[in-house]
Amino acid sequence: AVKDKLRKNGSSELDSALIRYFVSGLLDTVQPPLTVPFCNSFFGLLLERQCVDALKSQHFANSRRDEIIQLINQVERRGIEARFWSSVRPMISNVKSVYSAGE
Repeated sequence: AVKDKLRKNGSSELDSALIRYFVSGLLDTVQPPLTVPFCNSFFGLLLERQCVDALKSQHFANSRRDEIIQLINQVERRGIEARFWSSVRPMISNVKSVYSAGE
């Protein structure tokens, strides 16, 4: 539902502050092991343009972006069954490249 609202072109249903608040709440709550559907949903959400813009703004602390990378690193180390890894790995690589420091 959140991704659908983000995909509506020109929609202001979800402003940047709400996106930052939502993602911060998820970062405060979730811990591996994560399910494949959750990874697909959450990491897919992080790749939506409106979400990227909101989370790469000066209003979202660098430390919070670091938490996204830390969560991904935890998932890579211990979070997903091997048989599902190939379906999630490309998305994880994309999220890491978008939110890594220096971007």
